Amino acid sequence: LQESKLILGWLEQSQPELAQELQRIMPVSRFSAVLQRLASEGVPLRAVRLIVEVLTEHGQYEREVTALADYVRIALKAQIYHLYSQADGLHAWLLSAHSENIFREALRQTQSGVFFALDNEHSTQLVELLKEAFAPREHDARVLLVAQDLRSPLRTLLFDEFNHVPVLSCAELGSASKVKVLGRFDLDGDGQLHEAVA
Repeated sequence: LQESKLILGWLEQSQPELAQELQRIMPVSRFSAVLQRLASEGVPLRAVRLIVEVLTEHGQYEREVTALADYVRIALKAQIYHLYSQADGLHAWLLSAHSENIFREALRQTQSGVFFALDNEHSTQLVELLKEAFAPREHDARVLLVAQDLRSPLRTLLFDEFNHVPVLSCAELGSASKVKVLGRFDLDGDGQLHEAVA
């Protein structure tokens, strides 16, 4: 909260109208929660003006912190891509279409947000697939690339045990973004990693 107040103080000096608009639209605590969410996901927060512009635009009708953070992530897609890309592009694991359906069917909405209610079999398969696909490797930035509606709840699901796994959405890719598909997670039957054929 203190850091958020410092950022707002700086913004009041350099962009007083924008700072005033943000404070009119949302309380400092919500602004702080969005920044904390972004920072916990490793998103660079240097583009303060852009972040605040996105929050003033979407904060008028959106109150949920995760949704606001997702709007900011989309606006910062160039920075996020640069953060995880390698010389030949973004190295990404995808979900199979069937696995995406399993996740969508397991989505639950509550007053405190959206979460997955996965059964034990699929939870176990997911953990094993993540351990295999994201085993620690030197200088290897791999991401899990998913549909926009699954990104935030999946990131929340992985936060405790797999915080090192970056979860990006297709909406966070620019038109010039290159993606090297490593393979697909398949939460069906015996839960296999289907590596891409080179």
